[in-house]
Amino acid sequence: MYRSPSAFGSFSLLFIVCILLISSCKKEIVPEEYIPTDSHVQYINALNKLDLSDTALGQDWIDAAEEALSKPMRIESPYVEHIYFSPTEANSVGYLISLKKGQKINIEVSLESNDRMKSFLDIYRVEDATNGTFEKIASSENQETSMDIESRIDTDYIIRFQTELLRGGNFKITVQKSPSLDFPVSGKNNAAIGSLFGVPRDGGRRKHHGIDIFAKRHTPIIAPTDGYIRFAGERGLGGTVIWMRDQNRRQTLYFAHLQKLLVQEGQNVAKGDTIGTVGNTGNARTTPPHLHFGIYQNGPIDPYHHVAITKTKLKRQFADKSIVNQTMRTNKKSTLRLNGTGTKEESISLQKHQILEVLGATSSYFRVQLPNESVGYISFKDIESVEDEVNNIVSEASYALLDSPSDDAHSIKMVAANNQLTVLGSDNEYKLVKSNAGLMGWIRVL
Repeated sequence: MYRSPSAFGSFSLLFIVCILLISSCKKEIVPEEYIPTDSHVQYINALNKLDLSDTALGQDWIDAAEEALSKPMRIESPYVEHIYFSPTEANSVGYLISLKKGQKINIEVSLESNDRMKSFLDIYRVEDATNGTFEKIASSENQETSMDIESRIDTDYIIRFQTELLRGGNFKITVQKSPSLDFPVSGKNNAAIGSLFGVPRDGGRRKHHGIDIFAKRHTPIIAPTDGYIRFAGERGLGGTVIWMRDQNRRQTLYFAHLQKLLVQEGQNVAKGDTIGTVGNTGNARTTPPHLHFGIYQNGPIDPYHHVAITKTKLKRQFADKSIVNQTMRTNKKSTLRLNGTGTKEESISLQKHQILEVLGATSSYFRVQLPNESVGYISFKDIESVEDEVNNIVSEASYALLDSPSDDAHSIKMVAANNQLTVLGSDNEYKLVKSNAGLMGWIRVL
C-alpha cells in the first residue's frame, strides 16, 4: 500500500519512539552470551526420555533445583562460598540478593577440582516472592563462569547453580555488587556526596534532581561511561554544564556547576576521560565547589546507586573449607540461621553435640544441613569434629543400628546386648554411635 512521504515519516518516527521506549523499559542489561536459555529444562526432558526422572535420584535432582528457587539463602555482597557437590547425591544451591536500580552484580563460578562436567548457572528476577513467581534473565552452561548483570529496577535476584546428575566436585562461588557507572569526580568516593536526590529546594518549591559531590575547585570530572556530548556550555541554574548521552543505557547524564569545560558538543568520549573540572557556577555561586550530577531517562532518576562505590574486599575466610562435605557436630548450644548469615528472623536453636553435614564455607560461617534436611548457617566457632567421643554407653539389650535418625530408617545391623558403643553426637532422641567393630549408625534412646 502506498504511503505519502509525510505519512511514512510519521510512521517511522513513531516506530523509533516505540523501540526506544521498549528498550528503556528493560529491567536488566544482560550480555548476549548470557541470554536466558532452556538448557535446564532440556536436561530435565532428557532425563524423562531416559526414564531417569522417575528414579529416586532423578526426582531428587529435580526437587533440589526447585528448592534452590523456593528457599534461597539471602546473601550480602561481597560474598564467597566454597562448596562441594557429591556425585552420588542431587545437589543445587540458591542465593538471594537485593539490587538497587543502577547496580550490577558479578557472579563468578570456578571449579576447584579436576572433574569436567555440565553445569547450570541461572539468574532469576523475583516477580512475586509471596506466590513464588520468578523470571529467568540469564543463563550459563559452563562450570567456570564470570557473569555481569546490571539491574534497571530495585528488585531481588536468585542465583541458582547445579551440576548434571551423578557429577560433582569442589566449587568456589563469588558474588559482588558494584555501581554501573564510574564515580564521576576523580579521587572521590561516597563520603564526598553531600546532598541527595529528592531533597527540597527553594523552600520546597522544587526538588533536587541529582546528587552533589563536593571537591576542591579544578578537581577533574570524568566520564562515568562511554558516550557522546550532546551539549557543553552555559545554561540556566546549572551554570557551566554538560549533557552527555550514555550510549550503553539510553539515558542522559547531567553535570552542572563546572569551573572549566574540556569537551565540546558532538564529541565522543570514553569511560575515564576527563570532561571538565569542579566549580560552583550558576546558582551554586554561594556554595563550596561541587559537581551536581543527575541522570535522566523519561524524567529524573536517583543517580546515587549508579555511582555509589560498594564494598569489594572479601571478608577473611575463617571457616575451614577443607571440612566441607564432612559430618561434624556442635560444640555448644548454637543458632542455625535459616535465611542467611545476615538474618536472625528465622532460626533454629541447636543443642550441644547436634550432628550436621557441612555443605559450604563462607567467611565466618559454615552452611550446614541437619539430618531433617533443614539448611542454614552456623558460626565457624560452633562446630567440631566427631572423631572425639562424647561418651560411651553399654547396650543393655540388642539394638538396631540405623542408617538415619528417623522413624522410617533402615537397619544396618543388629547390635548385641552388653556391647559398648561410642557416642559421637545426637539428633533429638537419636544418637550417632560407633560400635567396637568400627561400624557407624544411629540408635534411638528413649
